[in-house]
Amino acid sequence: ATCVVVLPLALLPDSRLQHAGALGTLCMAFITCVVVIMCPWRSAWPPSVQVCADAGVRNKAPVSWVASPAAFMDAVPIYAFCMNAATAFVSIRTRMTPIGPSTLASLCGSVRPQPSHRNVDKIIWTAQLVALLDYGVAGAAGYMTFCGDVPENVLDGFPTDHTLTLAARMAVAFQLTLAAAGIYLPLARAALWHLVKGLAAGPPEGVQRVCSTFGLLTGMVIVAYVLDGALELPLGLTSAICTTAMMFLFPALCAIRLESPETPLGGRILHRAFFAVGLAIGLTSTVSLLANASKGSS
Repeated sequence: ATCVVVLPLALLPDSRLQHAGALGTLCMAFITCVVVIMCPWRSAWPPSVQVCADAGVRNKAPVSWVASPAAFMDAVPIYAFCMNAATAFVSIRTRMTPIGPSTLASLCGSVRPQPSHRNVDKIIWTAQLVALLDYGVAGAAGYMTFCGDVPENVLDGFPTDHTLTLAARMAVAFQLTLAAAGIYLPLARAALWHLVKGLAAGPPEGVQRVCSTFGLLTGMVIVAYVLDGALELPLGLTSAICTTAMMFLFPALCAIRLESPETPLGGRILHRAFFAVGLAIGLTSTVSLLANASKGSS
């Protein structure tokens, strides 16, 4: 599937994949609708759900979200990963109407016009609220259906021969394909290219584009093969390290860098506290994940 589907899509011009994010969002909404529809609804009016109706005999009782502080620290980075829209937002931000260079861009040596801060904030808050609502609805529906038996992928709890849930599984595959080919691979390719050639360099073209894309995909396939398809540990570590850095450490460092003599003391303390909280979450979550992985392998 990587060679037949993802590689050709990733080699298309970036303009051909500009709607990948929108299509992925539609897939996400469809999957959530399927999870809600598949809940064990009562036929009486008003509509209500038979909570835990599809759970096993020994898991009918409600369970706590997290059973221990270690489990909580394992869950926080995953939740942050779910709410992390930084990678997808890069391509969206480049298409927003520019008005002038920003302060941060000027400090980084860029004088290219940037979109207004108000418009950027509006899109970020709207997207994050929609994502939070979607995750909340899907999570609540899955929990009310299976309770203690809820699988990591809630769709795995539904029958595979059901037309609607089969379509939802196909939507997941389609969404992940679009994300890989239209968002993550182009972003990784451009980032690596800029590291090698400098920020002023344009995107790789021709043979360079093919070789860099093929190299990235090959690396992904090798890692997946070595891990035997396991997702929990690599996703957890990615969340604990990379997502924590993007959502806590880098923003805090940028805010500290942009401080002026007029910045109030409360603001200075807040910036450093934000950095400290992110660092604590990243470190404790990484240690907890590695410790649990070590126990599981022994």
